[in-house]
Amino acid sequence: MLCDDTIFGYEGPEGLELIAASEGVEQGDPAAPSLFCLSLAPALRRVASRLPDAFIGAFMDDVVLIVPPDSAGLALEVASEEFAALGHEVEPGKSQAMSVVGPPPAAPSCWPPAAVLPCRWMPDGLTVAGVPIPREGSQAVASARAADVLLRTRRDCATLLDVCSRGSGGRARCESARQLLLACLQPRLDFCSRVIEPAVLSSTAGRFDMLIHDTFLQIFGIDPDDFPVASNAQLHDSVARGGMGVAELSRRLSHNFVDGALTAAPYVTQVTGSPLREARHELAVATGLERAWYEAAQAVCRSCGTDAPPWAARAAGLGRHDWGARALRSAREAERTSVQRRRCLADVRDAARVASCGGLGSSWTTSSAALGDAAVLPATGALVDGPPLLRADSVLVPDASARVLMRLRLGLLEPGRPCRRRSTDPKAKQFQCPCAETTAQHTLTCSFGPWAIERHNRLARFFQLLVLEIPGCSVKWTQAAPFWPQRGGDPGRPDLRIDVPGWRPLFVDVQVTWPRSAKPGQAARDAENEKALKYQVWCAQRREQPMDFAPLVFEAFGRVGPSTAANIRRLAQRSATDRGLEPKAECRRWFQLLGLRLALDQADILLNS
Repeated sequence: MLCDDTIFGYEGPEGLELIAASEGVEQGDPAAPSLFCLSLAPALRRVASRLPDAFIGAFMDDVVLIVPPDSAGLALEVASEEFAALGHEVEPGKSQAMSVVGPPPAAPSCWPPAAVLPCRWMPDGLTVAGVPIPREGSQAVASARAADVLLRTRRDCATLLDVCSRGSGGRARCESARQLLLACLQPRLDFCSRVIEPAVLSSTAGRFDMLIHDTFLQIFGIDPDDFPVASNAQLHDSVARGGMGVAELSRRLSHNFVDGALTAAPYVTQVTGSPLREARHELAVATGLERAWYEAAQAVCRSCGTDAPPWAARAAGLGRHDWGARALRSAREAERTSVQRRRCLADVRDAARVASCGGLGSSWTTSSAALGDAAVLPATGALVDGPPLLRADSVLVPDASARVLMRLRLGLLEPGRPCRRRSTDPKAKQFQCPCAETTAQHTLTCSFGPWAIERHNRLARFFQLLVLEIPGCSVKWTQAAPFWPQRGGDPGRPDLRIDVPGWRPLFVDVQVTWPRSAKPGQAARDAENEKALKYQVWCAQRREQPMDFAPLVFEAFGRVGPSTAANIRRLAQRSATDRGLEPKAECRRWFQLLGLRLALDQADILLNS
């Protein structure tokens, strides 16, 4: 593949040695893995044609052959011949042979007497995630495997907390630790749950869930012993629904176990030639593993009312393997609705907070933007108009901000001292805020002092910077809009005027509102309607103004209104189209960055006001 020789220098014991590479690909060439796979594909196809009953899987140079035991020697011989024809060699010392049951498979008849397969025999048999499938005593091995995963995860969680508390300052340690915990440590036992019987894994899964739960809280400085039980439902809910994304594996053990079996069903039938037994009257002759699948499926059917798994269809390679997923989602949604109804009856403010924590504005909690891995770069020649603002384009989440935001979203902030903020308006009737006890709501909505105004301006400025990434676009802060007269005859004052090439002028008005309804986004929707009446473009199905208006309304916990979401998508899609980007990814980026900018300002108010 190389056009010219590449010379590598090596400092050896006898001085500098030069090595010329005249074959293969360049060291570090990103195309090299794909080129290697392309070179191996013809051999894999020929192996498949010579072994029609085999299952063949390959990842780079790791090849898996699943065949009946009496065909193992032949399969290895065929693979060696076809790979050798392309200059590849099967390495016996690195190859392994394993079987579901029975002794090592015999060598082909054409080999010398007493010959054995030239590869390592794995006495535990076929293993998935280190678990034998199935074998005498496999339950004990499976339990030990799960306990080992738990032990390693406990050690890694301790390391994560240590790094989080003693790592270099000035970095997003809490957010980094949160994402490592949920993306890397939390899924560790999930794969085991698809190959280990629920009864064997149940105890370990419960301890694993508690470990992830406690580590998550400790990352943000919350004592698990003081964490209210009523907040567990929000902690374990999805981010889109206002939760924190801390999953509970113990609740999904039976479903995962059956899901793993349905995924493997076509391959098991192909290799063994025997269909999986699915009827109750066949259980007398079923294997222990088949009986475990049946019992797990029955447990799922009883809990969410779904139909029996389509064993026969999946064994034939038909249908979808995600059995029960829809029924489980419906059951989870019914449970979530019940919990939210109880919250609403106990305290509608608590229900409104949880509802407001979800939606598009909360997507920053699972993105790398919170780690400082984001930048907003206006197009060349764009002019940034408006008031001077500090830190308006910063999205790194310091640890102090991360901790106070987590407490805010979980409703753990206690009422504090009297407010005593001073007014910045010389014409104000009151010089100081009279509130005697500051709640989170009062702290974030109090009109005294510059905090609410600065939050509003920074959010508007960040939106301005995002829009200015569109080539040829201009965004100006408006002083007055006399064509939208308000009560008393004063002109309207929307925040921004956006001029996108080929579009009508677009005026935008920014607002942050506090949620007051358990219905998701209701407060934002009401504020959007008020702004639409304030800056009216259409009346009686007739356009009254030669320009457009778009509200930009966020609830205090991040949720946006429907009109706001539509207008952000419209601008983000135009930005993606003009810059050659993927529209969905760009829309996701805009929501993440705007939600993150708002969250940072909320943390700033809570910490410093």
